[in-house]
Amino acid sequence: MSTRIRARIRVGTRGSRLALVQTEAVVAALRSLAPGSEITVEKVRSEGDKQPDADLTAMGVGVFTSALEAALLEGRIDMAVHSLKDLPTTPTPGVTVLTVMDGAPRVLERTFFVLRSQTGTTKPPSCGPVYWWSLAALVLLTLVVMALFIGNLAVMIDFATTVSFLTGPILGYLTLRAVTSDRMPAEHRPGKAMVALSWTGIVMLGGTGIFYLFSLFG
Repeated sequence: MSTRIRARIRVGTRGSRLALVQTEAVVAALRSLAPGSEITVEKVRSEGDKQPDADLTAMGVGVFTSALEAALLEGRIDMAVHSLKDLPTTPTPGVTVLTVMDGAPRVLERTFFVLRSQTGTTKPPSCGPVYWWSLAALVLLTLVVMALFIGNLAVMIDFATTVSFLTGPILGYLTLRAVTSDRMPAEHRPGKAMVALSWTGIVMLGGTGIFYLFSLFG
């Protein structure tokens, strides 16, 4: 007897390229969990999308998410995909937020796989050694930061700023290598102008980090 789940799921998302890429990843996971289900993507325009040149700070909270929440509450979609960083801190009644707490280790695992892989035919790993080492390092670093700086917010901010300046250029370089690799579909790879602009940003990030360290310890 088959136990496969068959359902119709309407996934809401904004129409930006980043939002669509995130949604495609979620839809692919849903299809692997529920083969045969009818999964459709519904694009929802937010207030931020309708007024791209407006001052977002004057538009209140939920600029990019209120339209998705309204579509959920009105039953026009069954779920929505959006970056957690843009969600209001106050929960909306009737809307349940599901988050991925191990997103960073999963991204690092996939990034190292893409950078080390020569072809796009090998299946990416799932919860391999890189994932578990990254997860353990993340938990350990969080505990260390809490233990050392929980009573001194100013020192914690200086530490976080320093780490951000030091890791920014490295993460930027790894990201650029990943999006220009053979595993990235040709239509999604950045053009020459964007690659040049990316290198400029990486160099500027590195220079800013060095300047910050000199100003901090000089």
